[in-house]
Amino acid sequence: MTVAVRYKSRGGNTQAVAEVLADALGVTADSIDVPLTEAVDTLFLGGGTYWFQADKELQNYVKNLDSSEVKQIVTFSTSGGGEPFINMKLQSLAKQKGIAINEKSLRVQFLAKGLSLFGRKGGQLTDKQKEQVRTFAKQFTETVGK
Repeated sequence: MTVAVRYKSRGGNTQAVAEVLADALGVTADSIDVPLTEAVDTLFLGGGTYWFQADKELQNYVKNLDSSEVKQIVTFSTSGGGEPFINMKLQSLAKQKGIAINEKSLRVQFLAKGLSLFGRKGGQLTDKQKEQVRTFAKQFTETVGK
């Protein structure tokens, strides 16, 4: 099974989650600025929630995905609280493209970490958050995307 990890991160939290996830899956995490170089069975795709929305660049990334190159998407998100709106939005956009959505998704909660008035200040995962991400990856690999 071929797997890729792509993310959009403004403050560093989503990038940190993507890197732990990719490491657990045995691949490299790349920004959505890095195109897929081959068709993948599963694309792990994540971003942060900003005012209850997914980043516009991330939404456009999904809108421009080629359904012949991505069999399914597994979403992951970072947020300060509330519902995982970004997972729902990305899943909806992918379905419109005819890309299957894996029922599993991951949300890692950060309280007041990420962007500040003075720039990026996120990206520091706690041991508990790292374990949450690794457990998610392990559960996925054990079921091989069922």
